[in-house]
Amino acid sequence: MIGERTRQYVLVDTAKTVSGIEVPNKIYWFDGRCFEVDSIEQIKPLPKAKDGATLFTVVIGGTRRSIYKDYRGWYVYPRVALTDESLAEMRKACVMRSLPAK
Repeated sequence: MIGERTRQYVLVDTAKTVSGIEVPNKIYWFDGRCFEVDSIEQIKPLPKAKDGATLFTVVIGGTRRSIYKDYRGWYVYPRVALTDESLAEMRKACVMRSLPAK
């Protein structure tokens, strides 16, 4: 479907606040890049979400971004549409970076 946003689940290092809320510290993109969360501006439950999602508005490198958490884990909506071919290339690049240098 044109204009459809696709979730991309990502790995996230978290910490718990004094009130027990799990918040993101680092976000690991599936191609191996890592982004440090500078600050959290907003935590907002999404009442219309059927999966109990929560929106976290974070600042990464001086830029405001959105990351979501549902019962399955953390996810983002990539700005660039991902295709099967681009995902395969990113996974291949990630594997190549993990191999020891010759």
